[in-house]
Amino acid sequence: MIRRLAEEPQPTSMAPFADCLDQGCCTLQEPAVRALLADKEGFAEEDGKVKIAGDLFRRLLIGLERELKGRATTLGFRDLIVDGPFDLSDLVFDRSLQFDKCEFRGPLRTGMLACRTLSIENSTLNSSFDGRVMSLRGNLFLRKTSAAGPVIIRDCSADGVIDCSGSSFNFSPAGAEDKAETGMPEAEHCREAFGASRIRARALFWRGITLGGTGKVTLYDADVGTLRDDMAEPDRGLSSWPRAGALQMRGFSYVRKNAAPYDTHLEWLKRDLKDFESNGRVLISCLEAASALDDATKLRIELRRHANQSEPERVRRWSRAVYLRLQQLAFHPGRVLLLLAGLYVLTGLLSAFLQEHDLIVPVDGSIIANGCFARLTQQCADNGWVAIEGHTYYLPQALRHFSAFSYALDLIFPYRPGSYTLLWGGANILVSLLLLGLRVLGLALQASLLWSLFGNRDTS
Repeated sequence: MIRRLAEEPQPTSMAPFADCLDQGCCTLQEPAVRALLADKEGFAEEDGKVKIAGDLFRRLLIGLERELKGRATTLGFRDLIVDGPFDLSDLVFDRSLQFDKCEFRGPLRTGMLACRTLSIENSTLNSSFDGRVMSLRGNLFLRKTSAAGPVIIRDCSADGVIDCSGSSFNFSPAGAEDKAETGMPEAEHCREAFGASRIRARALFWRGITLGGTGKVTLYDADVGTLRDDMAEPDRGLSSWPRAGALQMRGFSYVRKNAAPYDTHLEWLKRDLKDFESNGRVLISCLEAASALDDATKLRIELRRHANQSEPERVRRWSRAVYLRLQQLAFHPGRVLLLLAGLYVLTGLLSAFLQEHDLIVPVDGSIIANGCFARLTQQCADNGWVAIEGHTYYLPQALRHFSAFSYALDLIFPYRPGSYTLLWGGANILVSLLLLGLRVLGLALQASLLWSLFGNRDTS
């Protein structure tokens, strides 16, 4: 069904309005324009500005659309006070609509509106803005505009961009039913300060936003080619985005996004913790397309850590947590070196303690099988076997002194021929497992260090 402009009364002559619009934005204070509107109910002056009733303004726009048929003149207005409900729902304009430095005191409704570009800039919305299912052949500009009520543009499609730069969304839901204040029942605004679910646009600009209320920002299943925000700016960071729990963006998809520090991106995703994994996968694809390979890999590991938290089996959950933590360390070679040094010192001290208490003992088969190992005879002494002070076995002179830190070095870096670990080992299965765990941990840290030095790096 084709939507048509309703037949509504308007000023008899629209030529002065058209002439005014040809010069740019109209303030309705031009003499010829004022003469036509002076006797109209709903037209007045307040604080040096024109105050016009929403119903009268609607009829005026419909008349101007007919007057300007075949021309590309923008319906642009500036410094107006629009009093009461202003309803442009279901109307079709073959041109752009522009409202600059205007104050809308009642609900603004543009649901199912079709036009080229809709621009509301440097303005004030004292009530709700219901722009659901708009169809724009150009852009939607909501720039440097302050909104006290909910701004809802769900299912809006724009062939160009949706730009909210510098705007302020201050809606705080008052209760179960606040239609009297906002012009919309809660079932329609869903406690949203800015509702943009299922929007379609080439780009979404979300910069310099102020969120002064407690309402939510929703981007469910929104699809924009490019997302531009100000996360990379040190003085802005995440200030344009709502607190954790108030941002809902499940299914929000974009192909390109401006760069930002990894930690800032991670904190942004955590503000919608419920859909952290699905939102993270979208960001990973975007980072990979921008050749930010390190950040993409770190985020992929973080998604696995998040998923691992719901693993019911404790041993598996802990082992995966250690494995993923080691993967993360690969991005911090300095930390890996410090951990390796700390592990070496700890292993050396532990080895000295265990050997002193006969928990690290000789394990070389040729030594243990020799009768001199358990009993020192004169012949054994002549062959260089000596008693080991504080222990119940005997060893060749060459093994008389056990070096705990040499043993630790060979345990963590098992590359030297004839290493201590071939001659000494755990006295029981528990000590052997402990020494094996230290060796595995050392090798894992070395693998992380090698990956950090020779793995894929960013080319962004």
